[in-house]
Amino acid sequence: TGSMAADKPAASAASLGVQKAAVRNLVTSIDKALKADGIRAVALQINGALARDGAFSPTPIAEAMWQAVSRTDENWEAQVSYNG
Repeated sequence: TGSMAADKPAASAASLGVQKAAVRNLVTSIDKALKADGIRAVALQINGALARDGAFSPTPIAEAMWQAVSRTDENWEAQVSYNG
């Protein structure tokens, strides 16, 4: 998964922003490289704080990931944002 740290890095967590941006770039590169072989890659960017309950709990995030990986090639995006 990605996080909003890639787009809005905080000075107190600069290395996290760099890591999340790297994940996004790696997933995009893998997706492009393997598309011709029928293999797709996706990163779900979670734009919120993980929680036990609510929109950022495991169940809705898992559903968002399922929706991201279940897309057809015509609707495929290597980067999908989840805003809760």
